[in-house]
Amino acid sequence: EGEEDEEEERDEEAEQTKKRSKHVAKHVGWQMDFLKMVGLEDIGIHKLGTRVRAPGEAVGNGICERAAVELGLNVHTPVAVGSIDAHAGVIGSIGETTLDAHTPLHNRLQLVLGTSSCHMALSKSPLYVGGVWGPYHNVILPGLWLSEGGQSASGALVNHIVKFHPFSSKLEQMANEKNVSVYAYLNSHARELSKERQLENIWHLCKDFHVLSFYHGNRAPLADPSLKGMVCGLNLGSSDGWLDELTELYVGAVIGLALETRHIIQAMTDAGHDIKSMHACGGLCKNEFYLHTHASATNLPIYVTKGDAMLIGCAVLAATASGTFSAIPDAMSKMTGSEKLIQPNASAKGFFDKKYKVYLKMIDNQYEYRRLMSG
Repeated sequence: EGEEDEEEERDEEAEQTKKRSKHVAKHVGWQMDFLKMVGLEDIGIHKLGTRVRAPGEAVGNGICERAAVELGLNVHTPVAVGSIDAHAGVIGSIGETTLDAHTPLHNRLQLVLGTSSCHMALSKSPLYVGGVWGPYHNVILPGLWLSEGGQSASGALVNHIVKFHPFSSKLEQMANEKNVSVYAYLNSHARELSKERQLENIWHLCKDFHVLSFYHGNRAPLADPSLKGMVCGLNLGSSDGWLDELTELYVGAVIGLALETRHIIQAMTDAGHDIKSMHACGGLCKNEFYLHTHASATNLPIYVTKGDAMLIGCAVLAATASGTFSAIPDAMSKMTGSEKLIQPNASAKGFFDKKYKVYLKMIDNQYEYRRLMSG
């Protein structure tokens, strides 16, 4: 009976979200009834501006004479409407045609991977994904809607796992001696360890070791900041085996984050998205093990962006505003590209299917613990 009530509440919430989003789609600009509802009707809308323009549009007559002198540019140099960092990353990455020439934009998922991560999918019509922000109309490309999932801590979690280990300084010293990052060192040791133990692949180091990556809550698709990280499979360990144990914890955390991405994709798929490929940009793209784990955990190919996607995205908007290109998609197809393709490991599909079941079970268990302790 409790599950039925929860399902009814979710259905009612989804219906209300549809109604609100349809209203927003018809109304461009500040939604005054919402601002009034949250007590912000007096924030001075007239000072903030009421004229809404889309990214890539030219603003006014370009830069003024004073700005031209200070910047060393010509007067009236076009100024483009900009975009927030992650959205600029989408523009600078998702439209590439060098390696992924045939997948439509609305079948691609953009991963912006850094301290935290964003998972962004475009659609032709508004799709309402529980726990995922949006859908937002025209914020990336004219006529398309954006659904935005994410992880509150991704690179931050990997860094936390390593930096707060008792032997982190020793690991850093060993990595420096080989002139590599601590993550490259751990990746190398994970490969050696899997060969030594005659495992099918690196991920089998964590066959019986499971990490739930919610150390900073869950942004999507559960939208529950109160959730906590969990680790299953700890032992007493030893000072001699610290590197093996830290490697397993590191691999487990990366797997946990990849399964969280799979969870977001599943929620998007259930709501009507049809993801066929992923495009990745951001600092975590330097870690190929992270990318390979995401590709195999989701069973989707990953196209890794060439260059800094955020800067490229801003350049795309500027090139469009200046008239160099007639529309953002034209600029995207000419100015963006991928430097490599990472395919999922087909032989690991069964392993990750099982790991995903464990991941979902750990979430259920955490909620069950709460019910037991509050009863």
